[in-house]
Amino acid sequence: MVEDLIGLTGMLALVGAYLSNLLGRMKAEALTYKLLNLYGAGILAWYGVVKETYIFVALEVVWALAALQQIFFSRSKEKGLAD
Repeated sequence: MVEDLIGLTGMLALVGAYLSNLLGRMKAEALTYKLLNLYGAGILAWYGVVKETYIFVALEVVWALAALQQIFFSRSKEKGLAD
C-alpha cells in the first residue's frame, strides 16, 4: 500500500510535467520540468523493481538517464562547457 502511494507520486510528477508542458505552463527546457521527469522516472523505476515488472524498470531507467543527461547538458551549456 505504501509503495503504491510512493509510486503514485512518481506518476503524478511525470504526468504533471507533461501536461504542464503541453498546456504551455512549463517549458521543456525548464530545470523544474527536467527534475520532475527525473524524480518521476526514478520513483517509478523503484516501483517497478518492487512490483517485479522489469520491462517497466528498463523504460523508467532510460527515462531517468535522459532527464539526467538533459539536466547536465543544460547546466554545462549555461557554464559554457558545451557547444
